[in-house]
Amino acid sequence: MAAPGGDFPERIATHSQVQTYYIDVEGLIRRHDYRPDVFGAADRDSAHYTWEHRTFDGLVLPTRRSVHLTDEHNQKVAEPVIVSIGLTDIRVS
Repeated sequence: MAAPGGDFPERIATHSQVQTYYIDVEGLIRRHDYRPDVFGAADRDSAHYTWEHRTFDGLVLPTRRSVHLTDEHNQKVAEPVIVSIGLTDIRVS
């Protein structure tokens, strides 16, 4: 299910003011689309994927993340991978 994130006010530091979230039936964010301000005037959107969610001190967090550019049909471009993150030791305090 796609859920528009809406327009964030300029006072909130974020990737971009307009964002879209894709949430599964369990309520977990699986994809997060935005046009990063750091790309400047580039006409490229990105898709931020999360998976391998695990529970840490009662909080469900994704342990794997990747960010990809998207094409004109909003489909993931496989290469290059813009960001790839794997977390193995999460502590909540």
